[in-house]
Amino acid sequence: MPKHTKETVLGSQARELVVRLRDYFKREQQNNGPLLPISRVVERVAEALDIGRNTVSRITREKMGPDGMSENKLSTPNKKRTKVKPITDLDGFAQVAIRNHIYGYYRRKEVPTLLKLKKSLKEADLFKGGITSLRQVLKDIGVYKKVNKRKIISVTDTGSKRHSTSPLVIYDIPVTIKIEKETT
Repeated sequence: MPKHTKETVLGSQARELVVRLRDYFKREQQNNGPLLPISRVVERVAEALDIGRNTVSRITREKMGPDGMSENKLSTPNKKRTKVKPITDLDGFAQVAIRNHIYGYYRRKEVPTLLKLKKSLKEADLFKGGITSLRQVLKDIGVYKKVNKRKIISVTDTGSKRHSTSPLVIYDIPVTIKIEKETT
């Protein structure tokens, strides 16, 4: 009998099947022979693993293919897949466009709110999502932060040597933020 030198780690379902298989062979030992005729392979496997005959047949077809000669890889049903987020996963161009749109509010000396941003971004055809998605996009861009339990839109500008403070309102709650202007 071959020995496996490499330790195999089995998941809980595989471990359960090992226990069922061992119990079946133990019952065959007590019976002094097979419980079912050896020629009925599918029924024996189904009985040993305590699963249905159709399940055994389906898995065998998946592994061996329709011709019964090829070896295919078995797939796991209901495997978690990464969810596509078309609204919040924006490319670099769209992120820069949204950031520049926010700069426009400060240039016009307006107070940007999520509601105002959502409306103006939709009109400019830059963003089609809702308030929550917009908040997530602003977090991803790095302009939406939580400071001292207040939610603010903070923008860092380049070009000037001075710092300025601008008011900001989110959901009509006035907040004062500091816009840092970096030197190059």
